[in-house]
Amino acid sequence: MLAAVLLAATAVLDVTPREATVGDPLRATITVTLDPGSEVERAPVGPDLGENVTVLGGTWAPTVGGKAVWTGTIAAYTTGKVEVPAIDLAVVEGSERRAVATAPVALEIASVLPEKDRAPGASPEIADLKPPAAIAPDWGPAKLAAFILAGLLVAAAALYLLWRRLAPRLARVQAPTDPFRRLPPHVWAYEELRKLLDAHRENPAREDVFFEGLARIVKTYLSARLRVDLLERTTGEVAPLLAQAGSDPDVARRVREILDRADLAKFARAPAGLDACRACVDSAYAIVDATKAREEGAA
Repeated sequence: MLAAVLLAATAVLDVTPREATVGDPLRATITVTLDPGSEVERAPVGPDLGENVTVLGGTWAPTVGGKAVWTGTIAAYTTGKVEVPAIDLAVVEGSERRAVATAPVALEIASVLPEKDRAPGASPEIADLKPPAAIAPDWGPAKLAAFILAGLLVAAAALYLLWRRLAPRLARVQAPTDPFRRLPPHVWAYEELRKLLDAHRENPAREDVFFEGLARIVKTYLSARLRVDLLERTTGEVAPLLAQAGSDPDVARRVREILDRADLAKFARAPAGLDACRACVDSAYAIVDATKAREEGAA
């Protein structure tokens, strides 16, 4: 009884239009009428229907009112009478599966060439088609690119010549400035200490500037005299370096006192007074006197 119900399903193929030229897209519709409880297998249709008809695309719509509809597009590529063959489908209900097919559809396909351009009774050939039209090349973008490239080459050449001319001048590096102005280090230190004290007498309120300059003079002089780098060292790092250089303990003590007083003025803003500043300068003079090079007399 179930098989008889399934065999009652029908499928109808409709193609519009029935008359067209080679390659024209034709609308195709397959309508499958189903009995209650059955469903059509929604397999893809095509891509080839026989030898001369091709499916260009198509989809199944949901079943509505017992009908499943496939809508797509087909095309024929042979002139004359072309038949769309029967399309086999499958209808299932439960575990039962039965085949149903559409009836063939006849089409009339004409050539894209007018009938007057062909010999009587001759079939159209591809060679009869008009050859592709020749399109003149557009050289505008190529000319613009060549112009831009030429401009870039000229600019590069100009930059290269400018570099060749200026490179020797740019390569020259000035010699570092001699902090002692070709003077013996102790002579330079005496002069700098005198200038520092004179400047402080004129502006005694800036003790931070005074002690910063005093620490710089002492560190610069000892760095040159003892051949140790003290300029970027903290106060706690200076004493061990002086000891390694063989400095006298009294000199190291005086240096530590000056640097400690400079730290108080710089970070704590602790006032010292003019007398204390003069005492620090005297201590710096004593450091220079104790460490300056002495000339040896003739034996």
